[in-house]
Amino acid sequence: MTDEQKDTQGYGAFLKANEGRSLSKFEYLYMVMRTNAISNDFYLFFSKLFHPTIFVKDGSYFIEENFEEELGEVYVTLCKA
Repeated sequence: MTDEQKDTQGYGAFLKANEGRSLSKFEYLYMVMRTNAISNDFYLFFSKLFHPTIFVKDGSYFIEENFEEELGEVYVTLCKA
């Protein structure tokens, strides 16, 4: 089996199957969402990688999803030393 046969849902295959049409990457993403059993939560969490919630505490920036109060306090203390 060739790589081309393995990747029947890749972006290149999507464009080839829809030759002559002007297609966006959003249309490709929508096709993948409709044809695969991927939870809607996955897309929300994946988008957080590129648009995380950032907050400031004692003059330092933290990513909310990775913040632990105890470690944050240690970090702020070490930065002030």
